[in-house]
Formats: sequence, structure tokens, C-alpha cells
Amino acid sequence: MFLYENEKCPVCNEVFAEGDDVVVCPECATPHHRECYNQLSHCANKDRHKDGFEFKRGENAAAESVSDEIVPDENISAVDAQSTQDNTSYQQTQSTKTICSECGTQINKNAPLCYNCGHKQENPDYGVRSRIGNTVVYDDNDEIINNYRVRDIVAVVKSNVHRFVNKFKTGKKISWNWGAFFFGPYYLFFRKMNLQGSMALAVNVIINLIVRGLYVEQFNAFGNAYGNLLSVYIQQREKNANQMPQISPQLMQELTQAANKLIPAILLLAALSLAVNIVIALIADNLYEKRVYQIISKCDKKSQELSIMQSFPFSSDDDMDMSDDGNRATYLSVLGGVSVFAPVAAYCAYSIIMQFINRL
Repeated sequence: MFLYENEKCPVCNEVFAEGDDVVVCPECATPHHRECYNQLSHCANKDRHKDGFEFKRGENAAAESVSDEIVPDENISAVDAQSTQDNTSYQQTQSTKTICSECGTQINKNAPLCYNCGHKQENPDYGVRSRIGNTVVYDDNDEIINNYRVRDIVAVVKSNVHRFVNKFKTGKKISWNWGAFFFGPYYLFFRKMNLQGSMALAVNVIINLIVRGLYVEQFNAFGNAYGNLLSVYIQQREKNANQMPQISPQLMQELTQAANKLIPAILLLAALSLAVNIVIALIADNLYEKRVYQIISKCDKKSQELSIMQSFPFSSDDDMDMSDDGNRATYLSVLGGVSVFAPVAAYCAYSIIMQFINRL
């Protein structure tokens, strides 16, 4: 049975049909045709919200039609005048609002995401104000997650915002991150979690040292066999650069036997490295959430310090006004966002360390 069967849209007074594009008011749950809701720009029962009105199926009463009739001055009471003023202010506010394309919630027209359902809005012109680059200033209807404004979280995250905002809302300590699974410690560096990434790389180094200690004879045998073969190859190339070096079957057999004995160590290394990546994939979102909150807290601390400094006559005008949402978003985005250089540098450093270990 259709959910709103026999119910009427309070705007057009037409009975809802199965398949109609229906949205509901987030405050009173009154259903509307999406087009009707957009035309009215607010719930048809808006005036009844203050009385605690809630829509109930079977008891749908169409909202009173909005009259454009001008009431004579002598009939306007103080309450009516205040109501008229509030309505004018409300209409002005509506000019900056739009309806979420997914759930019908009224949101700021420049919001990249719906603060209610987190759905990404198909709007190419998000509100952008920045002193450094293009930083999105996100109108989140003042939504809060764990005592932090969503607009601040968005400014820090910058990329893949929809996923992380929804993850943070759940409050789960464990979740799955495919990027962290495939790239392991380097994903942490990509998200500017340098301390956590360094710790993960340190774990990998320790794993390599332990496995090499357990299979030290096999690693030495393989290194000697490979070194002998490489030495013969270089000597023959130096004698006759135009002739293909001839490697003796005995050297090839020694290298093959040493490699076969090393297979258990390689499999153990692969298994432990995979285990590390799985752990990182499970906790990466939680680590990143904490990192985001640390950045916002640092911004709040800086804002307090600047407020104190700007109260003195010798304060500099060059200090960024952190009370401005654009400047605040810019500051947060500089500390947050992603880094391509960090994982590349971490990979190079790890490779150098592993080469040093191989020579021990």
C-alpha cells in the first residue's frame, strides 16, 4: 500500500499518487509534492510549527492559504505587526535557501552537502570565500558533531567530505577504509597523519628485522648466491661488452636453491604486512577523526590568542581574523586537506632504511 494513499498535498490540494515525487517537512512530517514545496519555499504548515503541530495520516488538514490582502492599519495589533516583520525577515532568509534533492530538507543554496542526510548537492557554485586558494565555506545549518561544527570539519577534510562527515556522525571506532588497506602507512601520510604513518612504518621495519633474524641463514645464503652470480656477470661484461655473459648452471642452481629456502620467509613477511594494512584500514577513519578534531582545537586556540593580542594597541593588522568564516576555513584547510609529497617522501625514506637493513 502506498504510504500517502488518499492524502492530499496541502499546496495544490491534489491526492498523492503512487510514483509522485514526495518530500516531507523535517519539522512536522507534512508531505508535499517536491515541486509544490519548492514553489512555496517552506512547509505549508509552517505557521503551526510553533504550536507543536505534527502531521498524522488520515488527519491531514490543508494549510491555510496565504493571503496577499492588505489589512487596514487600525486593525493591526502589536503582535500582528511583529508577525508581519518576522514574516518579511523569513522571506528574505528563504532567498538564500534551497531544498535538498534527496530528503527535501531546507538547506543553504551554497551548501555542498545536506546537513540532514549528508547527500551531495548538484550545485557547481558552492559559497567560496578565501584568502588562500579556493576554500569552501560550508553552511551546515550550525550542525554539530561531537561538539565540533560540521563546517569546520568540512574545511579540514576538503576531499571526500561526504564519506567522512557520515563516518564521523556514526561515532564508530572501527570501520573499513579501502585506501588505507591498499596503501597502508602511506595513506596516513596522504591524510597528513605523519606521526601515525611513521609509527606504522616503524612496525613494518620491526617486522622485517624479526623475520630476517628468524631466517638469517636463508637470507645470507640467497645474498651470497646472488652476489656471486652478479659478480660473474659484471666480469664477463667487462671482458667483452659485445658478447652475452654465460652464467654457469652451478651458479644458477645455487641461486634457485637459496631462493626456494627463502620462500617461507617471504610468505611470512607478506602475511604480516597484510595484517598491518588490515589493522590500518580498520582504524584509519577513527585516527583521522581525532586528527581533524585536533586541527579544529588548534584553530580555536589560535583564535583565542589572536583575540587577546588584537585587544592590545600594538597588535598587527596582518593577523588573520579567525572570527570570519572564510578566514577560519582557509586556516583549517591549510592545516588539513591532503599531501602528495608526504607519502612519496615516506616511501623514499623507507626504501633507504630497508636497503641499509639488507646490507647488514
